[in-house]
Amino acid sequence: MAEAIKVEWFKHPKSLSEDYQQIGMVFAFITSPKDGYKVCHEWVECRDFMQDAVRAQITNTPCSVYGFTFDINKNPKIDMNKMRVLVSKNSRSEDLDFKSKMKSALNILNHFEKHAGIALSKMEEVNAAGSGKKQIFMFTGSSVWVKSPYLISMYTFLIRLGDKQFKFNNRKELLNSFEELKKLASAHKICDNDAIYLKSTWDRMHDILKNRTALFKKESGVDVAFLAGDPIRSFHHKCGIVSLCQEATLNSGLNKRMRELKGGKQRE
Repeated sequence: MAEAIKVEWFKHPKSLSEDYQQIGMVFAFITSPKDGYKVCHEWVECRDFMQDAVRAQITNTPCSVYGFTFDINKNPKIDMNKMRVLVSKNSRSEDLDFKSKMKSALNILNHFEKHAGIALSKMEEVNAAGSGKKQIFMFTGSSVWVKSPYLISMYTFLIRLGDKQFKFNNRKELLNSFEELKKLASAHKICDNDAIYLKSTWDRMHDILKNRTALFKKESGVDVAFLAGDPIRSFHHKCGIVSLCQEATLNSGLNKRMRELKGGKQRE
Protein backbone atom coordinates (compact mmCIF):
# COMPACT_ATOMS: atom_id res chain seq x y z
CA MET A 1 0.00 0.00 0.00
CA ALA A 2 1.35 3.42 -0.97
CA GLU A 3 2.29 5.73 1.90
CA ALA A 4 -0.21 8.53 2.54
CA ILE A 5 0.85 11.92 1.18
CA LYS A 6 2.35 14.33 3.71
CA VAL A 7 1.39 17.99 3.50
CA GLU A 8 2.15 21.23 5.30
CA TRP A 9 -0.92 22.50 7.15
CA PHE A 10 -2.19 26.05 6.94
CA LYS A 11 -0.66 27.95 9.84
CA HIS A 12 -3.13 30.76 10.59
CA PRO A 13 -6.74 29.56 10.28
CA LYS A 14 -9.52 32.02 11.02
CA SER A 15 -13.10 31.63 12.20
CA LEU A 16 -15.46 31.99 9.24
CA SER A 17 -19.09 33.00 8.94
CA GLU A 18 -20.53 30.07 6.99
CA ASP A 19 -23.97 28.71 6.22
CA TYR A 20 -24.66 25.45 8.05
CA GLN A 21 -24.01 22.36 5.94
CA GLN A 22 -25.61 19.17 7.21
CA ILE A 23 -22.91 16.70 6.21
CA GLY A 24 -20.01 18.77 7.52
CA MET A 25 -17.64 18.21 4.60
CA VAL A 26 -14.75 20.68 4.41
CA PHE A 27 -12.41 21.67 1.57
CA ALA A 28 -9.08 23.38 1.01
CA PHE A 29 -6.88 24.03 -2.00
CA ILE A 30 -3.32 22.69 -1.89
CA THR A 31 -0.19 23.73 -3.75
CA SER A 32 1.50 21.67 -6.43
CA PRO A 33 4.10 19.05 -5.40
CA LYS A 34 6.91 21.32 -6.60
CA ASP A 35 5.70 23.92 -4.11
CA GLY A 36 5.72 21.39 -1.31
CA TYR A 37 2.09 20.33 -0.94
CA LYS A 38 1.15 23.27 1.29
CA VAL A 39 -2.46 23.87 2.28
CA CYS A 40 -3.42 27.24 0.81
CA HIS A 41 -6.03 28.42 3.34
CA GLU A 42 -8.17 27.24 6.26
CA TRP A 43 -10.75 24.48 5.88
CA VAL A 44 -14.05 25.77 4.47
CA GLU A 45 -17.55 24.28 4.51
CA CYS A 46 -18.90 26.98 2.22
CA ARG A 47 -17.60 25.94 -1.20
CA ASP A 48 -17.93 29.48 -2.58
CA PHE A 49 -14.80 30.51 -0.69
CA MET A 50 -12.85 28.28 -3.07
CA GLN A 51 -13.61 30.38 -6.13
CA ASP A 52 -13.07 33.56 -4.07
CA ALA A 53 -9.51 32.38 -3.38
CA VAL A 54 -8.80 31.59 -7.03
CA ARG A 55 -10.10 35.01 -8.09
CA ALA A 56 -7.85 36.72 -5.53
CA GLN A 57 -4.84 34.86 -6.89
CA ILE A 58 -5.64 35.44 -10.58
CA THR A 59 -6.24 39.18 -10.11
CA ASN A 60 -3.52 39.60 -7.46
CA THR A 61 -6.17 41.41 -5.39
CA PRO A 62 -6.59 40.23 -1.79
CA CYS A 63 -10.13 39.22 -0.91
CA SER A 64 -11.96 39.43 2.40
CA VAL A 65 -15.48 38.05 2.68
CA TYR A 66 -17.36 36.60 5.67
CA GLY A 67 -14.12 36.20 7.61
CA PHE A 68 -12.29 34.43 4.78
CA THR A 69 -9.20 36.16 3.43
CA PHE A 70 -6.80 35.25 0.65
CA ASP A 71 -3.72 37.22 -0.33
CA ILE A 72 -1.30 35.86 -2.91
CA ASN A 73 1.53 37.59 -1.05
CA LYS A 74 0.71 35.68 2.14
CA ASN A 75 -1.16 32.49 1.24
CA PRO A 76 0.52 29.51 -0.45
CA LYS A 77 -0.11 29.54 -4.17
CA ILE A 78 -3.05 27.60 -5.61
CA ASP A 79 -2.01 25.30 -8.47
CA MET A 80 -3.68 26.57 -11.65
CA ASN A 81 -2.25 23.74 -13.75
CA LYS A 82 -4.29 21.10 -11.93
CA MET A 83 -7.34 21.01 -9.74
CA ARG A 84 -5.91 20.03 -6.35
CA VAL A 85 -8.28 20.00 -3.40
CA LEU A 86 -8.24 18.39 0.03
CA VAL A 87 -11.46 17.03 1.51
CA SER A 88 -12.24 16.07 5.10
CA LYS A 89 -14.99 16.32 7.74
CA ASN A 90 -15.34 18.94 10.44
CA SER A 91 -15.00 18.04 14.10
CA ARG A 92 -18.75 17.73 14.70
CA SER A 93 -19.32 15.12 12.01
CA GLU A 94 -16.47 12.61 11.74
CA ASP A 95 -17.58 9.72 9.53
CA LEU A 96 -16.46 6.10 9.83
CA ASP A 97 -17.63 5.50 6.25
CA PHE A 98 -15.86 8.57 4.87
CA LYS A 99 -13.39 6.69 2.65
CA SER A 100 -16.21 4.81 0.92
CA LYS A 101 -18.04 8.09 0.38
CA MET A 102 -14.94 9.66 -1.16
CA LYS A 103 -14.63 6.69 -3.52
CA SER A 104 -18.23 7.34 -4.49
CA ALA A 105 -17.38 11.02 -5.04
CA LEU A 106 -14.54 10.02 -7.36
CA ASN A 107 -16.88 7.73 -9.27
CA ILE A 108 -19.31 10.62 -9.82
CA LEU A 109 -16.52 12.98 -10.90
CA ASN A 110 -15.08 10.43 -13.32
CA HIS A 111 -18.54 9.80 -14.80
CA PHE A 112 -18.91 13.49 -15.66
CA GLU A 113 -15.32 13.72 -16.90
CA LYS A 114 -15.80 10.78 -19.25
CA HIS A 115 -19.02 12.31 -20.56
CA ALA A 116 -17.26 15.62 -21.30
CA GLY A 117 -13.95 14.21 -22.57
CA ILE A 118 -11.88 15.51 -19.66
CA ALA A 119 -8.89 13.72 -18.11
CA LEU A 120 -10.03 11.68 -15.12
CA SER A 121 -9.50 12.89 -11.58
CA LYS A 122 -7.73 10.68 -9.08
CA MET A 123 -7.93 10.45 -5.30
CA GLU A 124 -5.21 9.78 -2.74
CA GLU A 125 -5.21 9.59 1.04
CA VAL A 126 -3.31 12.25 2.94
CA ASN A 127 -1.39 11.77 6.18
CA ALA A 128 -3.67 13.53 8.68
CA ALA A 129 -1.09 13.80 11.48
CA GLY A 130 -1.13 17.29 12.99
CA SER A 131 -4.29 18.32 11.15
CA GLY A 132 -6.86 17.62 13.83
CA LYS A 133 -8.71 15.44 11.30
CA LYS A 134 -9.17 11.68 11.24
CA GLN A 135 -9.19 11.23 7.47
CA ILE A 136 -8.22 13.50 4.60
CA PHE A 137 -8.25 12.82 0.87
CA MET A 138 -6.73 14.77 -2.00
CA PHE A 139 -8.52 14.98 -5.34
CA THR A 140 -6.38 15.88 -8.35
CA GLY A 141 -8.08 16.74 -11.63
CA SER A 142 -7.73 18.57 -14.92
CA SER A 143 -7.01 22.30 -14.97
CA VAL A 144 -10.36 22.64 -16.79
CA TRP A 145 -12.02 22.53 -13.39
CA VAL A 146 -10.02 25.34 -11.78
CA LYS A 147 -10.22 27.81 -14.69
CA SER A 148 -13.87 28.79 -14.09
CA PRO A 149 -15.60 29.66 -10.79
CA TYR A 150 -18.69 27.74 -11.91
CA LEU A 151 -16.67 24.58 -12.51
CA ILE A 152 -14.82 24.90 -9.20
CA SER A 153 -18.25 25.02 -7.60
CA MET A 154 -19.45 22.05 -9.62
CA TYR A 155 -16.35 20.00 -8.76
CA THR A 156 -16.76 20.45 -5.02
CA PHE A 157 -20.53 19.90 -5.28
CA LEU A 158 -20.02 16.57 -7.05
CA ILE A 159 -17.54 15.56 -4.36
CA ARG A 160 -20.06 16.41 -1.68
CA LEU A 161 -22.69 14.32 -3.47
CA GLY A 162 -20.41 11.35 -2.80
CA ASP A 163 -21.89 11.41 0.69
CA LYS A 164 -25.09 9.94 -0.83
CA GLN A 165 -23.23 6.93 -2.25
CA PHE A 166 -25.39 6.74 -5.38
CA LYS A 167 -25.32 3.42 -7.21
CA PHE A 168 -25.36 3.89 -10.99
CA ASN A 169 -23.96 2.45 -14.21
CA ASN A 170 -24.80 5.21 -16.66
CA ARG A 171 -26.08 8.76 -17.03
CA LYS A 172 -29.75 7.76 -16.91
CA GLU A 173 -29.34 5.88 -13.64
CA LEU A 174 -27.41 8.73 -12.02
CA LEU A 175 -29.98 11.30 -13.16
CA ASN A 176 -32.73 9.09 -11.76
CA SER A 177 -30.95 9.09 -8.40
CA PHE A 178 -30.51 12.86 -8.55
CA GLU A 179 -34.18 13.31 -9.43
CA GLU A 180 -35.37 11.11 -6.57
CA LEU A 181 -33.30 13.09 -4.07
CA LYS A 182 -34.48 16.46 -5.36
CA LYS A 183 -38.09 15.24 -5.22
CA LEU A 184 -37.63 14.47 -1.54
CA ALA A 185 -36.31 17.99 -1.04
CA SER A 186 -39.20 19.49 -2.99
CA ALA A 187 -41.67 17.58 -0.83
CA HIS A 188 -39.85 18.71 2.33
CA LYS A 189 -39.19 15.08 3.22
CA ILE A 190 -35.46 15.71 3.55
CA CYS A 191 -33.63 18.71 4.96
CA ASP A 192 -30.34 18.67 3.12
CA ASN A 193 -28.71 21.56 1.28
CA ASP A 194 -27.28 19.36 -1.45
CA ALA A 195 -30.68 17.82 -2.17
CA ILE A 196 -32.08 21.35 -2.38
CA TYR A 197 -29.30 22.37 -4.78
CA LEU A 198 -30.18 19.39 -6.99
CA LYS A 199 -33.62 20.91 -7.58
CA SER A 200 -32.02 23.29 -10.09
CA THR A 201 -28.83 21.44 -11.05
CA TRP A 202 -29.74 17.76 -11.39
CA ASP A 203 -30.39 17.66 -15.16
CA ARG A 204 -28.09 20.49 -16.31
CA MET A 205 -24.57 19.65 -15.17
CA HIS A 206 -23.78 17.10 -17.90
CA ASP A 207 -24.56 19.64 -20.62
CA ILE A 208 -22.76 22.48 -18.83
CA LEU A 209 -19.53 20.52 -18.65
CA LYS A 210 -19.78 19.20 -22.20
CA ASN A 211 -20.57 22.67 -23.60
CA ARG A 212 -18.11 24.56 -21.38
CA THR A 213 -16.18 26.09 -24.28
CA ALA A 214 -19.32 27.68 -25.71
CA LEU A 215 -20.66 28.75 -22.34
CA PHE A 216 -17.63 30.29 -20.64
CA LYS A 217 -15.81 33.11 -22.37
CA LYS A 218 -12.11 33.27 -21.52
CA GLU A 219 -9.44 35.91 -21.24
CA SER A 220 -5.80 35.09 -20.50
CA GLY A 221 -6.80 31.43 -20.22
CA VAL A 222 -9.41 31.85 -17.46
CA ASP A 223 -13.13 32.50 -17.26
CA VAL A 224 -13.88 36.22 -17.65
CA ALA A 225 -15.98 35.99 -14.47
CA PHE A 226 -12.73 36.09 -12.53
CA LEU A 227 -11.74 39.36 -14.21
CA ALA A 228 -15.06 41.23 -14.30
CA GLY A 229 -14.36 43.23 -11.14
CA ASP A 230 -17.69 42.48 -9.48
CA PRO A 231 -17.89 43.16 -5.72
CA ILE A 232 -16.53 40.17 -3.84
CA ARG A 233 -19.82 39.43 -2.07
CA SER A 234 -21.71 39.47 -5.37
CA PHE A 235 -19.09 37.18 -6.91
CA HIS A 236 -19.25 34.91 -3.84
CA HIS A 237 -23.02 34.48 -4.07
CA LYS A 238 -23.56 34.47 -7.84
CA CYS A 239 -20.66 32.57 -9.44
CA GLY A 240 -21.48 29.04 -8.32
CA ILE A 241 -23.09 26.09 -10.04
CA VAL A 242 -26.55 26.75 -8.55
CA SER A 243 -26.68 30.35 -9.80
CA LEU A 244 -25.50 29.16 -13.20
CA CYS A 245 -28.21 26.50 -13.44
CA GLN A 246 -30.81 29.05 -12.33
CA GLU A 247 -29.58 31.43 -15.07
CA ALA A 248 -28.97 33.99 -12.33
CA THR A 249 -25.27 34.80 -12.65
CA LEU A 250 -23.86 38.33 -12.79
CA ASN A 251 -23.27 37.97 -16.54
CA SER A 252 -26.39 38.47 -18.69
CA GLY A 253 -24.65 36.99 -21.74
CA LEU A 254 -23.87 33.80 -19.83
CA ASN A 255 -27.45 33.62 -18.57
CA LYS A 256 -28.64 33.89 -22.17
CA ARG A 257 -26.29 31.12 -23.29
CA MET A 258 -27.62 28.96 -20.48
CA ARG A 259 -31.19 29.54 -21.66
CA GLU A 260 -30.16 28.58 -25.17
CA LEU A 261 -28.41 25.49 -23.83
CA LYS A 262 -31.59 24.48 -22.05
CA GLY A 263 -33.43 24.88 -25.33
CA GLY A 264 -31.01 22.55 -27.08
CA LYS A 265 -29.35 25.10 -29.37
CA GLN A 266 -25.82 24.36 -28.14
CA ARG A 267 -26.10 20.67 -27.26
CA GLU A 268 -23.43 18.45 -28.74
